Formats: sequence, C-alpha cells, structure tokens
Amino acid sequence: FLSEYLSKEGMEFMWGTTGRGSPARKDAYPSWINSPDAPANAQAYLDALDTYAVTGRPYQTLAAAELIDIMNRQTDLLKSGEIDVDAAIAAIVEDGTPVLEEATARLNA
Repeated sequence: FLSEYLSKEGMEFMWGTTGRGSPARKDAYPSWINSPDAPANAQAYLDALDTYAVTGRPYQTLAAAELIDIMNRQTDLLKSGEIDVDAAIAAIVEDGTPVLEEATARLNA
C-alpha cells in the first residue's frame, strides 16, 4: 500500500488531480498545478521546493554537528523547565561562539 501511495501515480491520484494540495513528490506536481482546484499561484509552491528552504550557515559549516549538539542540549533543558529562554539563548551563544570561531580558523587556515 505505501509504495503505491508514495509513487508518482499515487501522489497524482491522492493529491494532484483532486486539488487537495501539493504532492510530496516534485514529479507529481504538474497534476496539481493543472487541476481545476489549484490556486493561481500553485507554481510558486513548486519553485519554493528548490529555492525557499536553502540550508545555510551554521548547518553547512565545519561546526554544524557540534552546534546542533549545543542547541539540542539547551533545548532539552528548556523543555524540562530547568532553564528559561533567556538562559538557553545565552548558553547557546556562549558555547557556540568559540565553536564557530574555531571552525572559521580551520576554514581560513
């Protein structure tokens, strides 16, 4: 069932031609864009898949893994109520700044 549902044809059938919404597969988008119920700006959704959510810094750096660990650690403390938002942000900046500086130095070396 899942392989049928997630296939191009499945996405066209369930989402595209019915006009229910944008399919999860780019190759099924024309069925939705050309459906009578698609919004006038439907092409913008397809364009956004390649241009809107561009992952950049800090995630495309030598420090990405360590920065994510720092942010996750502080987020966990925040969710558990052990710290507040201001403390989490301060800790991320304090712990993350040297990590970014070290990555910058390695990159420029």
